[in-house]
Amino acid sequence: MSKAEDTRLQLLEQQSRYESLFTHHPDHVFSLDLKGYVTSANKSLCEMLNCNESDIVGHHFTEFMLDDDKAEVIGYFERAIHGERLRYQTRALDLQGNLRHIEIINLPLTVEGKVIEVFGISKDISHDVFNEEEMRVLKRSVDSSANGIIIADAKQPDHPLTYVNPAFLKMTGYSESEVLGRNCRFLQGEGSDPEVVSKLRTAISQGSDVNVVIRNYRKDGTPFWNDLYISPVRDNSGEITHFIGVQQDISRRIEAENRLDYQSTHDVLTGLPNRSLFEERLSHDAELAIRNHRSLVVLYVDLDEFKPINDSLGHIVGDKILQHVAERISDVIEPGDTLARYNGDEFLLLLPSLMHVDDAQVVAERILTTLSQPFSIDSETVYLTASIGIAEGEFSNPILAREPHMLIRQADMAMYQAKKGGRNTVHWYSSEITEQMNERVILRRELEGALQQDDLQLHFQPIVDSKTGRTVSVEALVRWIHPKRGMISPAVFIPLAEQTGQIIAIGDWVLREACTTIAKLNQTREEPLTVAVNISPLQFTRSNFLCNIEKLLQEFSLEPSMLEIEVTEGVLFHDEEIAIDTLHSLQNMGIRVSIDDFGTGYSSLSYLRLLPVHKLKIDRSFIHEVTESERDCAIVGGIIDLAHHLSLVTVAEGIETAEQEAILKQQGCTLLQGYYFARPMPLADLNEFLRHELNAPLDNPAPN
Repeated sequence: MSKAEDTRLQLLEQQSRYESLFTHHPDHVFSLDLKGYVTSANKSLCEMLNCNESDIVGHHFTEFMLDDDKAEVIGYFERAIHGERLRYQTRALDLQGNLRHIEIINLPLTVEGKVIEVFGISKDISHDVFNEEEMRVLKRSVDSSANGIIIADAKQPDHPLTYVNPAFLKMTGYSESEVLGRNCRFLQGEGSDPEVVSKLRTAISQGSDVNVVIRNYRKDGTPFWNDLYISPVRDNSGEITHFIGVQQDISRRIEAENRLDYQSTHDVLTGLPNRSLFEERLSHDAELAIRNHRSLVVLYVDLDEFKPINDSLGHIVGDKILQHVAERISDVIEPGDTLARYNGDEFLLLLPSLMHVDDAQVVAERILTTLSQPFSIDSETVYLTASIGIAEGEFSNPILAREPHMLIRQADMAMYQAKKGGRNTVHWYSSEITEQMNERVILRRELEGALQQDDLQLHFQPIVDSKTGRTVSVEALVRWIHPKRGMISPAVFIPLAEQTGQIIAIGDWVLREACTTIAKLNQTREEPLTVAVNISPLQFTRSNFLCNIEKLLQEFSLEPSMLEIEVTEGVLFHDEEIAIDTLHSLQNMGIRVSIDDFGTGYSSLSYLRLLPVHKLKIDRSFIHEVTESERDCAIVGGIIDLAHHLSLVTVAEGIETAEQEAILKQQGCTLLQGYYFARPMPLADLNEFLRHELNAPLDNPAPN
């Protein structure tokens, strides 16, 4: 073989190797002429661009570039044709328009010192670019997160921190250099719950997720509540390499929850425990009392006549009084006792640790003493008293275990007895009180039935002229005829009706029946009678009271002068201004008003200047002793003289003897009323009484 033939064969072999390397190279290989047109492309490049070689050869390389990248890539190409080797990253589009991130190496092909072609080797780095971008976005997200994020190395002893984000540094007050390399327990302190810390350590040692709320501390020592979530990070083999912690400062939320919890268990005005917390502590202390064979005591403290004070001085002053009351009672009790504001001006006191149950009496008397001292509120000086009921819970009593809240009810019933006993006093609960209260509940229910079943009746008591002895008026008095119990005294059911509000319905019924009766009676009389009707303060102050009276007068064609309204001075306690306006309205309507039980109120004389009234009814308590007591006789005479000077009519109630009648006639009393003349009687008996009176001689009382 000649040398020339040998050389030719070597060249063919080299060309074959080159072509094989070009064709089968795993990277994308191509060649460009000096103008940038593709002269060849290997299989890998065609696969990346989703085309055949014929779709590429003869096309300028910029056809596969993004417009934004063309100028930069052309610059790289021009440097390559001048003999420079270059490596750069850019973006390419395949024939379907899909974007590829590629890395290109440009190699100039030189013959005899001259670049005749440019080879390119490219590699698809889209996956790497995507991962880098993803990591960059993730890091930016973590860095900008509002939550504190930390990463700890799980493979190193004590799990030092290797990363903290800016939110963590801001939250804790530390710098990055102060925390990296340390275990995150440096945030814990005395207020960190040991159970929560133990839960964290257990989860970390077991490689499990954990979420806790823990009290941590900032660099300056201030505490904050941290909602912390820690999760392990595992490699492909399942080994834990890191722990990631996400923490959130929830101090404001915890504080808000604590405020809500406090407000749900405490009275806003006084700061004392409220009813709910008191009952919770009562249940707890009752269990302890039973377990330790001790008794506990509940005191029910109710301020006397607080509503009139509150109404007259205003709620601002009233609220300050309640605050001072809470402070005074708190000052005389022991630290383990519970004082609560139960309702309005009512307070409850739980005494769980008395050495002797009788010591509760001492505590109650101390409370009465401290509350009796005057209260100086702004420019006002206020005097208060209280009524206190006491109930003992014995450890052996099954009620204490089953229904400890019954002690509150028992103390309440005892307090009610203290009120009935004159106020400013203490009363202990007894089983007799329960019987009385049960009877009261039954009576109230039966009174409601009496209204619906027509068990109420009107009786009428004549009122006579002191000069002629003739009946000029009658007082309408309600009676309850119980189907089983018989006649129930008004002294029993009227106070109950006033306390329960049933007096309004009863009063409306009485007013209607009285108007009906007097209208019928006067149809056959030459000299008409008037009817006096007692009106309770509750009924008197209702907004529809005057309207109801006007309707009754129209319905029964009754002259206003035939109806007389009797009220006590108590009507002024509710709202003096409204009461006086109502009295003036009655006067303008032609209806006469009398003051009942005159002389028993503490400001009767001052009221006479204000009230547009026609008549004073002297209370029977003065009449009863008028023949025996010079003082009572003088008081009655003084009332009559005062009334005459004010042009008021006087009525003496409760006359039972001829001697009492004689004295009142002598003193000039205008009208007389009492058993001496006639008892209250049903309508049929009244008709008979009036017929007999017409035939009787003057100046002689009718028979009883």
